[in-house]
Amino acid sequence: MNYVGNILYANCISLGWFCGVATSMSRYGLRHRSGPFDWYYSDFESVLKLIETDFYEFMEKKNLFVDANEPWIFHDKKFGFLCNHDIQHDFETEYEEIHKKYMHRAECFMQDIKQPTCFIRAVRTEKEISFIEENSKYIYEIIKKYNADNEVVFLILNTMKELPEDFLWFRLDMKQYSAKVYEMRTMFDTSIKFSEYCKHNILPENLIKKNKEFDRSHLRERDKIALLMRRLDDYDLVPILKKIFFDIERGIYLFGAGTYGIQFSSYLVRRGINVKGIIDNNGGGGERCNEIPIFSFSQICDNQNILITVGDDKKVREIEEQILAQYPDSKILKLVELVEVFGENIFGID
Repeated sequence: MNYVGNILYANCISLGWFCGVATSMSRYGLRHRSGPFDWYYSDFESVLKLIETDFYEFMEKKNLFVDANEPWIFHDKKFGFLCNHDIQHDFETEYEEIHKKYMHRAECFMQDIKQPTCFIRAVRTEKEISFIEENSKYIYEIIKKYNADNEVVFLILNTMKELPEDFLWFRLDMKQYSAKVYEMRTMFDTSIKFSEYCKHNILPENLIKKNKEFDRSHLRERDKIALLMRRLDDYDLVPILKKIFFDIERGIYLFGAGTYGIQFSSYLVRRGINVKGIIDNNGGGGERCNEIPIFSFSQICDNQNILITVGDDKKVREIEEQILAQYPDSKILKLVELVEVFGENIFGID
């Protein structure tokens, strides 16, 4: 057990390689703020170099370039990072804020690691395992540079070779890393040993409780919806739908024929709810989903009970405006409103 004196670590911080580490840490109550390596794809050698040099040239504009095919992604040619969560509209106009954000994260990181800190790194490739094996002394010099009690935990896939015994590592029961929200949040669960380690060997209970509140307040609405939909069959939504759609016997429409629309239509049919149709702005040509007809919005002729089965905030607002502009008395329910009812059950560890 990695106790420091009579206490546990003061901090737990992700060293990447991708978002799944920070995401699963959040679920376990191990994360108290966004760190500089949380939300992009990173090379471990570059991560160590930045820690060693106090983040010299971190996120410098001269090293960054926008992806030619995907303009919401930018790369760091010096450190090999790929950042796909930061650009909202335009890199040039947003760069100063992006840089400021990351510098703040770096400053907080450097302060935090002066206290006993447990770092977690998901090993990216077999090549990275070789780098770790060959650079044991260097790695621990960097990890313990600011506090001798700092430790790093490595996570490896079940297809990777083992790390040497002088490293602290756990094998995940995964063949590859996933970018899906539910799979990322439950990534640590795939190793019983590491799951238990996270619960008892990293942070004291009071910090875990506080950090879970941080998770609740910072998880994006679309991610909450993804978690709800991933476990939809675990919830009884019928009483809520009947309360909101008081005349539900008339039936309801779902707006959105994507993944969530397909999943929700099947869920409602199994529970005996009359789904009159699925509205899709690109549909209406006689298609069916789970034996339910797909209509274009223009085919809906009056006020209706409508459940919007779309997760993207912007699209939801556009759909809601579209409905109310034509039928202002329609009763509309959004997935995020269902999350508010079941929110406590989709967070944390079951």
